Amino acid sequence: MTAYLTDNVFLCIFLFCSLIFIISALIFKNKFLKTFFIVLFSLFISLGAAEFICSLTCEKYFPPYEYRIKDINETGLRSCRAICFFNSSGKKQKIELGPGNIDNYDKNGEYIYNALYNCYSNGLRYTKCNPDSQKTYIFLGCSMVFGEGLNDDETLPYYFSKLMNFDNNVINCGIRGHATNTAVNILNGGFVDGCLKKSRVEYFIYSLIDDHLYRNFRMSEPGDIWLYSGARRFEADCPFRFVKHFFKRSCLFRNIFLKIIERHNKPFYEEYLISSLKQMDKVIREKYKSRLIIIKWRSDSAILEKKMKDAGLQFVLLPVYCEENGYTIKNDGHPAPKANEEIARILYNKINNGV
Repeated sequence: MTAYLTDNVFLCIFLFCSLIFIISALIFKNKFLKTFFIVLFSLFISLGAAEFICSLTCEKYFPPYEYRIKDINETGLRSCRAICFFNSSGKKQKIELGPGNIDNYDKNGEYIYNALYNCYSNGLRYTKCNPDSQKTYIFLGCSMVFGEGLNDDETLPYYFSKLMNFDNNVINCGIRGHATNTAVNILNGGFVDGCLKKSRVEYFIYSLIDDHLYRNFRMSEPGDIWLYSGARRFEADCPFRFVKHFFKRSCLFRNIFLKIIERHNKPFYEEYLISSLKQMDKVIREKYKSRLIIIKWRSDSAILEKKMKDAGLQFVLLPVYCEENGYTIKNDGHPAPKANEEIARILYNKINNGV
């Protein structure tokens, strides 16, 4: 019962207010006040009904996962199994099995994916490479870089490392559900300096999808609202941030009003994204004496491509087929091994041959 009240707090608020108003309407004899409270009752009982209807289809609210690299020199690996499937109600469900029960699953089950992850305690994923190399390549981004639903030898950083015969140091800093805010945090923190040893970063590679526009300000998962400055943590600011923060647990708000706010804020989000990419590029050039190259998934935003070009950012626009059938995990949408292998080849040729 407590969990239900927590998940549907605005439904409880609307119903409680409507109860107060109808009682007030019954108590007051003044015609104007009686009418006033009846109107308020009608409004809030309608809001409660709408909230209840929306709660039947709305995804449960989960706050953005806060991520900051703390264990810089961590070398121990933890294995887990990631499983995704359609449950009995037909909804897609994800489960991660830890080391203690990594093989405790239905071997004959039908899965959207069934993959083994090896990750360090700081959450970064293992990539086969040569950590003692004089050259380092660092991948930044979200689950597209992490390799959601894929084994260690099927990710984009793996295939890129393979093209160099695993002779160079390749670090996968893809953080699932995150965007440019986390990439900026990683660059401004001490992680990169701590893991380089005597090598230098040849390239930072950032994988960009259109949803990163919204993730930098999204109040629920997947979201990436937190920025860090030393020990201080703060939220990225945007128009209507207080409204979004206050009503974030309302299913009615998330289903209807939030979509209106996001459409209104999209130009602001675009400018912020380009600004954060420029900030990354500046830090990479000045602090690490390196270069940034952006992998841009086509999706639907030609505006971003023009803005990146105008900002002088180096990027690779991926072919349309990388997001088509055969190149994505069926019923999931994340890149399949075939796509990552092709993207690694495109990226390798761009870096080494300029094509």
